[in-house]
Amino acid sequence: MPETTVHRRPWGTRRRPRPAALDPRPASHAGFSLVEMIVTTLIMVLVVLGLLAIFDFSNKVARSQTQIAGMQQVQRVAQDEMVRLVRMAGRGGVVLGSALTVRNDVPANEPILVGSSDSSTPTVVEASDVIGVRGVFNSLVYQLNQGGSVFTYEAANNRGFITIRNLSPSGVPQSLDDLEQLLQDGGDNIPEALIVVSAVDDTNYVVVEVDPTYKVITENTAVTPPTKTITLRYVTNGPRSSEYQALSSSVLGTPQMQTVQYVGILEEYRYYVRDVDATGVGSPKAPELDRARVFPGTEEAYRGNVDNLKVTVAENVLDLQVALGRDDDSDGVIAEGASASERQMDEWRFNVASDNTPAGAFSLVRLTTLVRTEDPEAYYRAPRLADIEDHTYEGTDLNEAVVERRYRRWPLQTFVDLRNL
Repeated sequence: MPETTVHRRPWGTRRRPRPAALDPRPASHAGFSLVEMIVTTLIMVLVVLGLLAIFDFSNKVARSQTQIAGMQQVQRVAQDEMVRLVRMAGRGGVVLGSALTVRNDVPANEPILVGSSDSSTPTVVEASDVIGVRGVFNSLVYQLNQGGSVFTYEAANNRGFITIRNLSPSGVPQSLDDLEQLLQDGGDNIPEALIVVSAVDDTNYVVVEVDPTYKVITENTAVTPPTKTITLRYVTNGPRSSEYQALSSSVLGTPQMQTVQYVGILEEYRYYVRDVDATGVGSPKAPELDRARVFPGTEEAYRGNVDNLKVTVAENVLDLQVALGRDDDSDGVIAEGASASERQMDEWRFNVASDNTPAGAFSLVRLTTLVRTEDPEAYYRAPRLADIEDHTYEGTDLNEAVVERRYRRWPLQTFVDLRNL
């Protein structure tokens, strides 16, 4: 067995360091010092905090923009519905005094039905306005063929008859579906209102109460095109006959009403801001714009159903203000004063406190709605509101309560030409 030579380092001598080129460990394995670790951790914390702040800010902006977009949509919905119906006020022949009404600056706890003591009747937000419109909105305005049997009145029997064909006098088809539906509803004993317009002078008309128990429909399919007629009976001593007659511009039996040219189903709607208690956290109130339907000329819910008095149009509507304009000097411009004293004497009504109810014809309606966002923002403070028309917000909760000013708010004003007046 060959000898093995062992080389030993003398005791007490130091090992010479190995050259770096001969060290098999890379420099990256040398590790970090404690100071480097602390600095790196601090930088990472700052970066994460910055990212979180940016994310939180972006989230708040997105939430706020979503709230604003929702608020704008509420304005569009609220204004679109009211403008459409207000523009149609008087359709079917109703004259100004009966076609459009305004209750200005409604007192606190006032119900939508004037004089009602029924606790189920919804109440109107204090100092807001109520605008009412009447007309033939959801049915045709039927043209009648002339003749002695088309429209009759039996004063001794407190009744009369109206016959309507599915062809107008000029031969244009006119669907009788709305009238057939009206007769089908007769089982519910619904005394609808019909407006009947004179053929002599279209400013003369009567509003009569349909007898829902009477139904006569005749058809003739042997001719081309087939014909159909509906004969309605109206009464003058029904439960709402006096209120309907009060809307008329003429009287049954007068020469002007011997022949008639138009007839339609008359409707009445009222738009108002309903006083609603909030159920969630935040504002104690959650008012909304509602539509109420009543029997024309009455303070009675349509079909006797209180739900017809509070059909939601748009939520989070704080106020509705209405102003009426008329061109008193016939210069083609409806002028408005700059100061409160000038507005008292200008061509607008209800645009300043203690303004008078307009007399005579007016041609323009100004609708202003104030809406707010769905939810409050903790660190947002809305600017105080300026007066809207004759509604002063100074000293009110909308200006003084912190919780109310956490909502974003937006007023929108629309001018409506009265197409039929």
